[in-house]
Amino acid sequence: MEEIEKCDLIPFQAGINQGTDMIMTAHIQYPKIEKETYVSVQDGKEISLPATLSRTIITGLLREKMGYDGIIITDALGMEAIASHFDPADAAVMAINAGVDILLCPVDLYKDAELDTFPNMDTYMSNLMKRVEAGDISEEELDDSVYRILKLKKDNGLYKGAEFEPVDEQIRNAEIVVGSAENHTREWEIAQLGMTLLKNEADALPLDGNHPTLILYPNDKRADSVTYAVDRLNKEGLLDSSLVTAMCYEELTADNADLTDAFAKADQIVIMSQTVARNEEIGKVIAKAHEDGKTTVLLSLHLPYDAACYEDVDAVLCAYQPYGSAHDAEGNGPFNLNVAVALCTAFNQSVPSGTLPVNVPKITENAGEIKFEDEYLYERGFGLQNWGK
Repeated sequence: MEEIEKCDLIPFQAGINQGTDMIMTAHIQYPKIEKETYVSVQDGKEISLPATLSRTIITGLLREKMGYDGIIITDALGMEAIASHFDPADAAVMAINAGVDILLCPVDLYKDAELDTFPNMDTYMSNLMKRVEAGDISEEELDDSVYRILKLKKDNGLYKGAEFEPVDEQIRNAEIVVGSAENHTREWEIAQLGMTLLKNEADALPLDGNHPTLILYPNDKRADSVTYAVDRLNKEGLLDSSLVTAMCYEELTADNADLTDAFAKADQIVIMSQTVARNEEIGKVIAKAHEDGKTTVLLSLHLPYDAACYEDVDAVLCAYQPYGSAHDAEGNGPFNLNVAVALCTAFNQSVPSGTLPVNVPKITENAGEIKFEDEYLYERGFGLQNWGK
């Protein structure tokens, strides 16, 4: 407990102190804190209850000790950590009795011409009702959860009491609102506000959209986000897309012919990183760029700790979320769009104003193994404001 109070609980306590409305649990085990166990349905072994199902953690720690009275929502109960080890009804009973208010994705719902899993939700709810009737689920806990949910809806103008619209009308309204262009615009603005500038030597950022640019991304799944961002920047007049070469470096070596050719033509190199590890081939690219007087910019797409893996770049911008990037036919999106926003920010679509939510320690590397040091490279709350040439 002493260890997590000094580190893991800090952002949660800060959120509670600032009046956050919802907190999500993680399926993480703390066997030194939660002693209760469950017999896994997968292999019959005893396992420690994860935080999601632990009353010791949800009620004892989060609600009573940390003083949180808002809504608690689970991470998806269909994730393997829960689904492969716990009976679905048992997991629901334990989560509710632990003090959780909303069970997220307990059933995988999908429907098309060949597959319909929606009846599984009816079965799931029927099983839960039986557990309530048997006294396995505390009705007092349910009442408290319903109160918290309705209160949050009322506070946000979403609760209309007993005057509910017909289901068909609710569905029509949802189809108009959810995933709308207005929502995507707001989503883009929110992602922009999170961009965090950690380093900007010689005003390397923002990049000049009229200079030849090489963009290196970590795997093929990021290709759509890069394409979307380049096209968007081109339409907005912030980038000449004809001067951009984008390449996946997952299996590239620094002496790859295509990479060498693209590198030679570029004045500025944008490197996207996604894991807390140093890619030696990318390290060679950075070193060569410095030798040739080229600008190198790191876009940290996932955990900000990887900023410490490439200390020798000219600039570092943190995006925090690498996944997603689906688009609809009208070009709305992408969804989970931090990658595209990071690239657009680098070319001066917006000014980064975010600050680090964690400390980023210095690292040392030995035989490919990353070791975190006690000294910090960037401290929690850090974020540069020097932007523009």
